[in-house]
Amino acid sequence: MDQGKLKRILSSLERHELTLRERQFVEAVEKYLNEKGKVTDQQESVLEGIYKEKMWIRKAFRGEAVFQPTGGGEGEGRDNHP
Repeated sequence: MDQGKLKRILSSLERHELTLRERQFVEAVEKYLNEKGKVTDQQESVLEGIYKEKMWIRKAFRGEAVFQPTGGGEGEGRDNHP
């Protein structure tokens, strides 16, 4: 992966909510990159996977509430039987 693409991915991931493990991994990769000037193929693959997942989530839920209660009442819904 070229350095420009790698830096764009790292920059983008810093703006997204990451799990603790994802955040730790991203920080470790940044440290490795600063020390070695490159990342391993495995690090690159995992970073791309995290990035693609976050982009998919962002697109899938853009402008949509994950759960919106409808305030149903007596007799509404398919599980209510007389």
